[in-house]
Amino acid sequence: MDQVDVVQRHLAGFELDVDRRRTLDAGFDAFIGKPFRFEQIYACLEELLGVEFIRSTPVSAAVDRDWSGLQLSSDLHERLQHAAANRQVTQMEHCFKELETLGAEGGRLAEHLRTLRQQRRMEEIVSLMESVHAG
Repeated sequence: MDQVDVVQRHLAGFELDVDRRRTLDAGFDAFIGKPFRFEQIYACLEELLGVEFIRSTPVSAAVDRDWSGLQLSSDLHERLQHAAANRQVTQMEHCFKELETLGAEGGRLAEHLRTLRQQRRMEEIVSLMESVHAG
């Protein structure tokens, strides 16, 4: 990470602090900064409403599949991991389309990742991508 990254991250963090303070000072009960994370939204609603969400995770047929035989370019692999970690769904879709050009196995992986994305299971996408080889 270079000096510019540190400055940009610091400024972004400062802006979030200012936004948070302004929001709470205006009388709101909570503040959730962008990018929104569903986990944060659920946690906030649970706290404010005094409820508990029951999370059910549909089982996908591809969960037990071994993706280690699939090799992606380092660039595609890195972009996909970054997009999932940062909840950048448009960028993820671009990556999924690239996966589909890699043949049947790439298409199956794209389909599985889309399902996980639709279920908002981004951490699982990041984890799954760790088992896929980049080269």
